[in-house]
Amino acid sequence: MYSFHLTTRILMNQKKIDVSLFNFLLRGNTSLDPAKTPKPPTLNWMSEQSWKDAELLSTLNSKFNSLLNDITTNEEYWKQWYD
Repeated sequence: MYSFHLTTRILMNQKKIDVSLFNFLLRGNTSLDPAKTPKPPTLNWMSEQSWKDAELLSTLNSKFNSLLNDITTNEEYWKQWYD
């Protein structure tokens, strides 16, 4: 565990690891506030926390900007993965 911590700190200092994405990986969305984007009713298989996590991830990096839209437009594939 120490070597993992040391390595990640070195990589963060070298700007090779995005700190906000790394914190998301470790913690997810820890906010007590509800999601800003309401979860569509058809996504009843997805927990509110998972929706909040996806919403936060979509704001952290441009590669994930379309995540919420991708989930809602490809619901059957995401549900298979989620289960």
